[in-house]
Amino acid sequence: MYLYKSSQMKGQHYKEEWENKAKGLIEGEHVPMESSNVLLLSHLSNFRDGTVLVKEQAGLVFDIFRSYTSAKDTRGAMKALKKYGPEEPQLYPAALAYLTSDPRVLEEAGKEELDNILTRIDKDGLMAPLQVIQTLVGQSSGGGVATMGMIKPYLEGTITRERKEIAANRQRIKGLRTDTEKRRTELQDLGSKPAVFQATRCSDCGQGLDLPAVHFLCKHSFHQRCLRNVEDREPECPKCAGENDVIRKMREGQRARAERHELFKSDLDNSEDRFATVAEWFSRGVMDAGQVKE
Repeated sequence: MYLYKSSQMKGQHYKEEWENKAKGLIEGEHVPMESSNVLLLSHLSNFRDGTVLVKEQAGLVFDIFRSYTSAKDTRGAMKALKKYGPEEPQLYPAALAYLTSDPRVLEEAGKEELDNILTRIDKDGLMAPLQVIQTLVGQSSGGGVATMGMIKPYLEGTITRERKEIAANRQRIKGLRTDTEKRRTELQDLGSKPAVFQATRCSDCGQGLDLPAVHFLCKHSFHQRCLRNVEDREPECPKCAGENDVIRKMREGQRARAERHELFKSDLDNSEDRFATVAEWFSRGVMDAGQVKE
């Protein structure tokens, strides 16, 4: 009835008054009709706010966004993106494809909106850089109309970030290699050279060492009386026990994952970058052929 009254009104003020009453009815806790009927009536009466409200209540935010893009209502699409984007991040890639699908749409939205969308996509990792470039320049199925001036800031930012990540990774690799060589040398020395223990105080109680004393190859030394609960198991340095336990559990987990080939296959099938996935599995130490059962 409200929509019928609205359609009969000639003045915009009176028309909006009746439409607001219809909106209030839809937003109420007890809507007197099914959602499908509300959608139908809203469509027949060209009452977009009613359609949006029903879809919003049903969580169909993608449908709301597509309704704006289908009608080439760029302002409405950007408004919907700002409202629903935080809860539905995949709207940002859809918005990027929409803005770069038509020069008029891009011009109407403006460079600032495009930059905001690119920033969010880049920040949240919603698209790979190559996918973004393909969308912007028109090499994907959706096409693209962005100019080089629009693409350049994104490219510069992406390249700068990637270079920083590469430099950081190289530095980390260098540090790990140095540490590995140091540990390897220490292991060789432990197996071929006599160990010299120079500790003068107990690593547990802090008092001067006296016999009987127990020395560990990690260079920690203890009074025998300070080593508790070691009679029924192989003695282990109490100071290093926690770290050793973490390493043992980590290695056990790696061996368990190495035997579950379906996990590796699943990761590989679902990966957009298979080389990176294989490299990640290698980095976990789970592709050691010597540990995998034949």
